Amino acid sequence: MFLISQKFKFFLSFFLTIGILWALINFIGLHNLFVTFKKIKIKYALIAFFLSLSFPFFGALRWHWLLKAINQNLSILNCFALTIGTWPLNVFLPSRTGDFFRVIFLNRNISKAKVFGSIIAEKLLDIACLSIIGLFGSIFIKNKKFTIIFIGILILIAVSSQVLFFLEKWLRDKNIQLLNKLSLTIQGINILSLYPKFSIIAAFWSLINWSLSIVQVFLFFKAFDIYVSLIEISARLPLSIFIGILPITLAGIGTRDTAMLFLFKEFAPLSIIFSVSIFYTLYSYFLYGLLGIPFFIYLASQCKS
Repeated sequence: MFLISQKFKFFLSFFLTIGILWALINFIGLHNLFVTFKKIKIKYALIAFFLSLSFPFFGALRWHWLLKAINQNLSILNCFALTIGTWPLNVFLPSRTGDFFRVIFLNRNISKAKVFGSIIAEKLLDIACLSIIGLFGSIFIKNKKFTIIFIGILILIAVSSQVLFFLEKWLRDKNIQLLNKLSLTIQGINILSLYPKFSIIAAFWSLINWSLSIVQVFLFFKAFDIYVSLIEISARLPLSIFIGILPITLAGIGTRDTAMLFLFKEFAPLSIIFSVSIFYTLYSYFLYGLLGIPFFIYLASQCKS
């Protein structure tokens, strides 16, 4: 029954992805997109490409420090292999849920429950760091609506952390085997509140990662001869990413594009904004998915042996 449900969700996401993408292409016009891509300045796209190659390393460093906080000793190299090795799955799954498959490839000396929790903590940290970047951007451009949204997200993360802290304590006191597993998972999630030293280091790498993503989108716009300030992108891109990680379409394709069309409409023609969003998807999902295939094959073979 579970497998049928998962297959149904996948096909639903797949058809929604195709449907939204088809609607966007028809709305903007295929001819307009071809004309836009013909005018691209390759040098900016190449700079953005080489910038993309650094992101998996920052992701590995972020996760390494979160794992270190809960005494799960995985080398930076192993963290990198697991991070990039599960990226091919993110292309076919919504909300980057492919990241959770890292747990499958762990050896027996590692607590899978804690590591599972650490991946959730990693995602919460990413949302918090993106919200901080978005908050500063929205304050600078004096957009009250954006500011309220980012403050609300940060408050929600802070409240959730406290709730999980007390829940983990309650579960530990119960001392029931099934609940103990859940308790270990929550311990992994609670890294952010229980281990501030390690969380700050992890947040540093996360902030670098997302700040460079802002620069990357700036370069995408420059590739089409459009200037959008880094401050404006800082305020608007995080909201597009948040909408893109909603479990609606595969890899956020369509939903993130729609959000970018709405949020950046005052800065460029729709054909250019859509072209920028296509580049973002190619560089942030399909590039890593392609680079991750050899690592995925290696991890799968190690798991079997």
